[in-house]
Formats: sequence, structure tokens, C-alpha cells
Amino acid sequence: MRTRAPLFAAFTLAFASAAFVATSPNLAAAHQQTNNSSTTLLIRRFSIRNVGSFAKIDIHEIWNKLQEQGLAPAVEKPYDQETVHKMMAVIREMYRSRGVEVSVVEDIEPTSSPRYIVLRLSINAD
Repeated sequence: MRTRAPLFAAFTLAFASAAFVATSPNLAAAHQQTNNSSTTLLIRRFSIRNVGSFAKIDIHEIWNKLQEQGLAPAVEKPYDQETVHKMMAVIREMYRSRGVEVSVVEDIEPTSSPRYIVLRLSINAD
């Protein structure tokens, strides 16, 4: 009987290392800068969510503002940490202009494919 342990171990190691890189924004940015474009992390899904009870801005209004400034992430495009930080600053400023102090938290999750991530921005009242 043949064993598949070496193949399974290689796949597990590759997936685990990709998942580790994808869950750490700093490592993900370093991964993107040091590797060629064929191994760059790509955004599979993107979402913005409000957490808690505070005067919320409509998600469509936030999305439109990000698009106006050229910061809206596109699915199947490379993850760029600098752009994400700019997006977070724009969202904080939108709320600040309405008198609400919020924090914006970036959450990166791996997908079943090691090249893709799920990017979520959570808006929390301070």
C-alpha cells in the first residue's frame, strides 16, 4: 500500500506558511514586496462592517468616497498595506467630520487558496 504522507506534509506546510503570511499584515506586505508577482497575495473578498452602536455612515457612502480617491480595493488585485492604511484614514476622517470618533481595524483571513486573502475593515466606536 502506498502512503501519501510526504505529499500531504508538503501541502500542509505550504498552506500553513501562506496562512501565516496572510494573517499578519506586516508579513503580508513583506511577502508582497520580496516575491515576484506570481506569488503576490490577492484579495478574494473585501467587506466593511460597523460594530457597536453609534451614528453610522452608510456603507455605500464610504465605498463611493473610497472610489473617488482611488482607494477602493478590487477583487483579484494585489493586497497593498499602504492603500489599506489610507482607506482606514479616510473612513476615520469621514466619521470625525460628523463628530464621531471611531477606530478602524484591519482583519486579514486566509482562504482555501494560499494566494488569496479575505480583507475586512471593522469600524468600532471609541
